[in-house]
Amino acid sequence: PPTPISATLCQGDCYTLGGQTFCATGNYDVNFSTSAGCDSLVQLDLEVIDLDIDIAATPIITCSHPSISLDASTSANGDFSWTGNGIMGSTNSSVIQVNQAGVYTLTLSNGNCSNVQSITVISDIEQALVDAGPNQEINCNTACVDLAASAIISSGDLTYQWTGPNGYQSDQLNPQVC
Repeated sequence: PPTPISATLCQGDCYTLGGQTFCATGNYDVNFSTSAGCDSLVQLDLEVIDLDIDIAATPIITCSHPSISLDASTSANGDFSWTGNGIMGSTNSSVIQVNQAGVYTLTLSNGNCSNVQSITVISDIEQALVDAGPNQEINCNTACVDLAASAIISSGDLTYQWTGPNGYQSDQLNPQVC
């Protein structure tokens, strides 16, 4: 009868038996022969633990997306451990929320095997320099005034929100107030 051998290895490791090297999960038969003509058969049952990491993300924090998800749920099974500044909530999940730019590192472990991958999150948040224009007065001689805003920002779309007395609101760049 064949002699059974079971082995478990980490991804990237190999098992050598009878001068043959095996690096993939599977069942292998290895014959051993002596000079006297005696043969023996060893059946190797090899498991290679695959810890591939796949992090899905659009790693840019913006004004409209002040936090983002880093999603490693399609990675291999194992224990997840994230590090990095700005992690919101648990660090031991396949999906995390982050709210700061920086490097985030995932360590995926299964038994004695582990794999590490990092992703860099950047921030594209630029505050606009805003000027609401000169002070103006509505009186008997001036029934309406035109508000004149200006903003300096290097990129991106701006939105405007004017508020004032008596519930006044406008989202126009230069509204008229009467």
